[in-house]
Amino acid sequence: MPLDEQIDVAQAYLTMPTLVGRGQHVNAVRGLLANREKGGVIALSGAAGSGRSRLLDAFVLEAKLLGWQAIRTNAGDAAHGPYGVVRSLCEQLYAIAPRSRVQLRACTRRC
Repeated sequence: MPLDEQIDVAQAYLTMPTLVGRGQHVNAVRGLLANREKGGVIALSGAAGSGRSRLLDAFVLEAKLLGWQAIRTNAGDAAHGPYGVVRSLCEQLYAIAPRSRVQLRACTRRC
């Protein structure tokens, strides 16, 4: 199937609450995702209860629908001990690219 059709089919099976008042943010991220040849980072900040986790979930979904590998973390991961945020990101990377674990171990032995 053509890529556009695959995205339409994938979106037909997804249900997510509508983001109210976030169209500008979503469109900006869509533009970044569509125009990048390499990976990148999106960081959100805001007051508690402002919807940043929900918005980040929407960004992750957008990335995955466009064929990107996406991982995410949040401040709560910091409570899981030293380097909790880094550990969370590494675990997700290992899940999507298991060979990176071997490469990382080799790198840390040399450093």
